[in-house]
Amino acid sequence: MSGVADADPTEAFEIVDDGTRVAILRALAERRAEHPRDPALSFSELRKRVGTRDSGRFNYHLDRLRGRFVEKHGESDGYVLTPSGQKVVSAVLAGAYERGEDRGPMEVDADCFVCGAPLSAEYVDGMVRVTCEHGHGFRDTAPPGAVEDRRMEEVLMLADRVARQEIELAVEGVCPECFGPAPPSIVSLDEDERPHEDTTHLFVSVCERCGMTSATLVGCCVVRHPAVVSLYYEHGIDVRERPVWELGFVAEGPVVEGEDPLRLRVDVAVGDDAVALTLDGTATVVDVERSPA
Repeated sequence: MSGVADADPTEAFEIVDDGTRVAILRALAERRAEHPRDPALSFSELRKRVGTRDSGRFNYHLDRLRGRFVEKHGESDGYVLTPSGQKVVSAVLAGAYERGEDRGPMEVDADCFVCGAPLSAEYVDGMVRVTCEHGHGFRDTAPPGAVEDRRMEEVLMLADRVARQEIELAVEGVCPECFGPAPPSIVSLDEDERPHEDTTHLFVSVCERCGMTSATLVGCCVVRHPAVVSLYYEHGIDVRERPVWELGFVAEGPVVEGEDPLRLRVDVAVGDDAVALTLDGTATVVDVERSPA
């Protein structure tokens, strides 16, 4: 049985492979941003925004977009983006297909939890990096559109929040890119594979549809767990406002409690309190134990 994943995307890419059509999508997105309750533009208003004088030529390009990326708005004569059209223009505005301008390095008011060296941040080749001189730290992608209008401090917080959302999806077995099935697992690392000696295991998920691979420290899998969030909250700390590179338990390697089946324990301590979370081989939390630190 064929489905969306088996469809040939060539026609869709050909439709948006034109400057006028991209301009139409952008104009409709701008209208929606300006008037979210009344996002429709009439034919004449849309043509005026795009700047195409030839009505026939403009109609041809609009007609190519209709149905898949643009549609009539209810019973009015106006046009709006379809959900697919919104996805396309959002990717364009985010700069997902651009390289972007490099930023940094910039000093970060934090030290590496692995080696204690100072951390610095930079944005290079579409990648946000918060690392020490030994290469320990955080890395994640960010499109240029997410960077150009933000201060570097804001870019770092955005990258941290996006990474947490991506990890949460991956732990649930969902690909953060195409939303296909991506079975989660925790893999054991050989000594020559470890980024540092405490990293004996990594969380990994590979999408069965697009091949997107997510890999991160095991501690990242529990940052948003209710037991961890509440522990920090009880001590007046919103863990959502703390970037992962400032959370010591993330960098510390998990304690191996069993090999067959695999059981790993992540210990989280705040002040005089602590919580121990036990994960199985799919990064599912199977036990939570609260105790004094």
